[in-house]
Amino acid sequence: MFMQKIRKSTRKHRKLLIGVIILLMIGLVGSFAVWGSNDYSGGESVEDMTTVERIAAYEQYIDEIKADAGEEMDYSTATTLASLHMTMYSLNYTAASENSSNAEAAASYSVQAQVEASTAADYYQQALELAPDTLNDLGKAQLIAGQAEAVFYSGDAAAAEQLYIQATDLAPDDLDTNIKYANYLYSVNGLDAAVAYLTVLRGRVSADESKVAAVDAQIEYIQGMDEFYAMLGQDSDTDASADEAAEGTDEAATENTDEATE
Repeated sequence: MFMQKIRKSTRKHRKLLIGVIILLMIGLVGSFAVWGSNDYSGGESVEDMTTVERIAAYEQYIDEIKADAGEEMDYSTATTLASLHMTMYSLNYTAASENSSNAEAAASYSVQAQVEASTAADYYQQALELAPDTLNDLGKAQLIAGQAEAVFYSGDAAAAEQLYIQATDLAPDDLDTNIKYANYLYSVNGLDAAVAYLTVLRGRVSADESKVAAVDAQIEYIQGMDEFYAMLGQDSDTDASADEAAEGTDEAATENTDEATE
């Protein structure tokens, strides 16, 4: 029974584990660097806050930024709000995973996560429209790649891919932009598509050893994650079979006990 409880506990948290890893892979785990220079926690450290408390703190901070901006949105504010709403996406996604045993709460956080991603996409668009003339193609590409992430997590994979293509066309050799697109390809089309894209990228940047090393590391990372997901799937199947067998044994033992009592 003790081992069964361990297996059940592992499966209970597997969704959260996979969700966090996916967010890390796609580059969407919100950056909490903002906490380093500003205190929105009422004196409480981020490490001591629950996910729900972090959501509330970020909501307050976003409201303050919007109030300060009023009707006069500028490039800097738009990019800041886009980033913060993507952090809110990540937090709500995590909250949904943490509440996987509560269907209603999980669904509510999942819906809110999509809303946050959609809002972030809108702010990325505003940032592009308000961008200064001095913003170069690399800067535009990185904004569009951020918008692509937001659009993808708002639920429109096709539109996200078009944005990624725009971004990589503007910055064909930028590692950050291209790796984000490769991670998107992995999540949508699988390992082979992502590795094929990264292999082509490796050829384009072959003159730069540091970039080649970075691409190789990303290929290895994606392959490792793919193996990890496969292992989780196998473990899940094995655990389910073991539980079914254990439950059958428990039922047989109960029946034998009843018969002995009679």
